[in-house]
Amino acid sequence: RDEESILEDIEGSIDFSDFLYPRQHAVVNDPSLLRIVFGGRRSSKSVLIAAESLMVADQFAGMGIPYCSSSITNGLDILMPYIRQLDAEHNLKLHYNLGDHKVYTPGGGFVQFYGWGSKSEIEKGRGLKIPALYVDECGKIPQSLLKRGITETFGPATADFQGVGGRGILMSGNPDYVPGSYWNKMCGGNTGVSEMGASVHHMTIFNNLFFEGRAQSIVDEFCRQNGMKLSDSVVQREWYGRFCVDSDGLAYPHWNNIVHPMHLMPLGGYTSLGLDLGSDHPCAWVVIRWVLTERVDIATNTASYIHHGHVLETYEESGLMPNDVAAITREFQKAYNVGV
Repeated sequence: RDEESILEDIEGSIDFSDFLYPRQHAVVNDPSLLRIVFGGRRSSKSVLIAAESLMVADQFAGMGIPYCSSSITNGLDILMPYIRQLDAEHNLKLHYNLGDHKVYTPGGGFVQFYGWGSKSEIEKGRGLKIPALYVDECGKIPQSLLKRGITETFGPATADFQGVGGRGILMSGNPDYVPGSYWNKMCGGNTGVSEMGASVHHMTIFNNLFFEGRAQSIVDEFCRQNGMKLSDSVVQREWYGRFCVDSDGLAYPHWNNIVHPMHLMPLGGYTSLGLDLGSDHPCAWVVIRWVLTERVDIATNTASYIHHGHVLETYEESGLMPNDVAAITREFQKAYNVGV
C-alpha cells in the first residue's frame, strides 16, 4: 500500500466531540486548510487549539504537530495548562518531554512547541513534513516573521498531508493595533472577510458557555477596576475582539480619548511619525495623518484652509536597544506609508 492509502485509514483514539462548545465545533468541522480564529479574552481559543492539536497528533504516529507562539516559553505558558486539564479530565495518558518541548499522545504523535520571535526560529520550518500547523498570539508576533513563517517555511510544510487527513494551518489571536498588518489582512479586520482567502471565525467571552449569564458582568467589573468605559479601545480589542487603534500614552493634554472605528481612518493626506526616545521613561511613537479641510464663508465669499491631524496609532515600550527602536520605527513606516 502507498503512503496516501495508509494515511487515509488512520483514526486517532482521542475525541473531544462531547467537550467542545458550538463555536469550537464550527472551527474543528471547517474543512478549510487555512482557518483563522480571532477574538477577545476568555473566548476559549486556546482550549480549542489544545484539543484539536492533540486529536490531530494522535492520528499520525511519529509525526510532530507544531504549536507556534511569540516564544517557546510563552507558548508553554498558554497551552500547557489546557493540555494538562484535558489529560486529567479525559484520562488521555499523555507523555510529557518538556525538555524537548514535546507532548506525546497514546497514538505516538506529538505536539511540539516553537517560538517565532526571530528569523532563525522561523527557518526551523524548512524541511519539515507536518499534518497541521497551529500559530497562536498572531497579533504579538512580528508581522514580517509571521508572514514568512506562513508563506515560506512552516506553512508550505503542511502540503504533503493535504487530502490525506491533514488539517492545514490554523492561526489564532487577539486583534492587533496596526491597520494593514498581515494579521489584520488575514482576519479581514472587523469585516471577517479575509484578504488572504482564509476561513474566518470570531469568538469572544460571550460565546463561551462557561461564562454564560455572567460574561457582561465580568467585562463591566474589568472596566470598573481599571477606570475604563466599554467604548475604550483596550476593552473593545481585548474583550470584544475588535480591531481598533490606541489612544493611550499620547503627548497631547487636550486629547479627548475618543477612538473612532478603523474604517473611518482617512485614506488620503500626509502621514507623519513622531518618536520620543525615552531614557527614564518608555520610548513612544505616534502616527498622525494630516488632512487639509476647506471652509467657505458664504457671507464674504472667502475660503480658508485648516489642517486636521488624525491620530492613527500610539505605542510605547521600555527596555529597548537601538536596533529594537529602529525595527519598530520601520514597521510603522511600512504600515502607514509615513512621509516624514
